[in-house]
Amino acid sequence: VGSTGGRPRSRSAKSAGPPSREDVQSTLEACCALPFTLRTILVDDKATIARLGRCVASGYDDVRSVPNWTPPRMVHVLPSALPVNVMIKRFWKERKKSIKDKAKAAVIRMAKIKEREEGSDYSDLEADDIAGIKERQAAEEIKWKTFLQGLLDLFDDALAPFLLYSQERTHYLAAKMDPNVLKGGGEDGDGFAAPSGVYGGEHLLRLFVRLPQIVASSSADNPLFPDRASLTSFADCMSDLIVHLQKNRDACFKGRYREPTEIEWTWEEAEIVKQCATRDTSTADEE
Repeated sequence: VGSTGGRPRSRSAKSAGPPSREDVQSTLEACCALPFTLRTILVDDKATIARLGRCVASGYDDVRSVPNWTPPRMVHVLPSALPVNVMIKRFWKERKKSIKDKAKAAVIRMAKIKEREEGSDYSDLEADDIAGIKERQAAEEIKWKTFLQGLLDLFDDALAPFLLYSQERTHYLAAKMDPNVLKGGGEDGDGFAAPSGVYGGEHLLRLFVRLPQIVASSSADNPLFPDRASLTSFADCMSDLIVHLQKNRDACFKGRYREPTEIEWTWEEAEIVKQCATRDTSTADEE
């Protein structure tokens, strides 16, 4: 029975401790779920980026049936027209204004209540009343700043190992040598701009989808959420952010694509091009 005398733990005692790995994963799966409109963006993006063959539904084409074969897939134009860090900065600007507007509305509402109940006006609001509203405003701003900065850090850490399709890895490596995406003294330690300053909204959606698995694959029990309150706060903010992205999807997702260059081909693609060239040369010699 133990020291609790057989009584179940109270809800407050349970909520005070760190969340279990299962709780974290189930909470993230719920708050990171994408609505249909955003899932469609992901599906279309993958079809564009990860396409293998021109003439077949899956796999690569038969080189004997496709003359002058080149990879049918596309790659993202980098840097993105709207990088993740710029998107988040704009969202924070709107959110901060909303928090301030709510605080002002709370002051006006409180003053009207005092006026109705006590016959006083705005000047009679007590300092404690104003201070309480300001404290709640500051706490809300800290919550959002913590969430958004944590999200950017997550994105930067997760992009290379978790968020790229296999066909994108050569493009990623080529981009690190492109002066258009280089940044002096780069934030990732080797001269490359932080991924959140290079990649756009489509890759941010991939983070949302993969986040439960990323957390589950971590060796630490609770690498991101030391207590249940931090998990709840993260989930609330994530849900609000996804709603914002859905409402503003035309402005937030500006994916631009182009054909991959030769150095961005995968090994398999380069081999198919080589086989086609060899076949065409042999055919020309026979003629």
